[in-house]
Amino acid sequence: MNRFHKTLLGATLLGLGLAISATAAPAAPPIWAAGLDNGLQVGAADDSWFFQSQLVVQTRFAAAQKPGSQALQDGFLVRMVRPQLRGHLVQKWIKWFVQPELAGTTPRLLDLEVTAQPWPGLGVKVGQFVTPFSRAFLTPVPRLQFPDFSIANDKFRADRDTGLQLQGDLGRGLLGWQLGVFNGNGIDKGGNDDNRLAAVGRIAVQPLGPMELDEVPELAADLPLRLSVGLSGWRGELPHLLAPVGAAAPVQQGFDQATTLCADAMLAQGAWHLQIQGYGRTTDPASGKAVSSGGADAQAGLLLLQRKLEVGARVAAVVPDLAAQDRSLVVEGQLVGYAWGHHAKAWLRGAWQQDHSAAGDKNGWSITLQQQVHL
Repeated sequence: MNRFHKTLLGATLLGLGLAISATAAPAAPPIWAAGLDNGLQVGAADDSWFFQSQLVVQTRFAAAQKPGSQALQDGFLVRMVRPQLRGHLVQKWIKWFVQPELAGTTPRLLDLEVTAQPWPGLGVKVGQFVTPFSRAFLTPVPRLQFPDFSIANDKFRADRDTGLQLQGDLGRGLLGWQLGVFNGNGIDKGGNDDNRLAAVGRIAVQPLGPMELDEVPELAADLPLRLSVGLSGWRGELPHLLAPVGAAAPVQQGFDQATTLCADAMLAQGAWHLQIQGYGRTTDPASGKAVSSGGADAQAGLLLLQRKLEVGARVAAVVPDLAAQDRSLVVEGQLVGYAWGHHAKAWLRGAWQQDHSAAGDKNGWSITLQQQVHL
């Protein structure tokens, strides 16, 4: 039994054990509930413990022609099967969360975290979890507007990692902050592979009132004008990649130190929203001069037909070296149908991509049909 299976089994047995132990006490039977918004729940009448189980499933059909290729790639994919197990122990402010990924050829552990938040303004989170870089990456997957992240977010964000994070909300949610230290070697590595750590942090202000991490906040009826502005950054290692002549893929040779920043803003009211994120990075190689890179993405959406249909668009760009000519641009448009908010929705997205270099332009396209169920 590997680490993934042990973790999933342990979390499940913990929840079931709490339910059984509570059932054995006739004076205080557990409280059960089930529904679309909160999945399956069971907890103690005195709130001494709580267990919740949910599930996110996404399936996809995609047809694409990569930039510079004449070959058509198409097919079906079970993109995501993620059980979500969460609860609290002893006190409501001591919470835990476990999330595996069961889609793909090999199951893996995405999140295993424990959070102690005795005060709104100060708490601590430990384990493997989403690092606090960019509003888009912090947004729960079921609440994303597009089927996946932009090419700019994929390029510049810090991924899930294992570490410790201090966090808090001040002014009843008007200001939030996170600051953490992590191994810096990514997801599900079982430990640090060197003697260096990565630092990741974010601060966000919401001057017009609290705003949840949701890329389609207008799904809530009568949304008043809301604004969120954030700044995040991380300092850590990046693989140093070389492209030998004749090699089929780049070859890693050591690591470089990099500093990456992101500024993000979300504005929403009524039935529309606009989100913009800008990225900048300076990479310090072990030998040679520093390299500066940048990117940005902007996306907008408008809900129609009593919030059952959304028209959305996104544009994203990446410049891997500001001193060179290479750059990538992706333009996307989509229709999204909502049956029960984010619980049941379907995307139809078209995308066009252009990769520019000194040798010329290479164009590509894709069409994606994706469905999501979140119970």
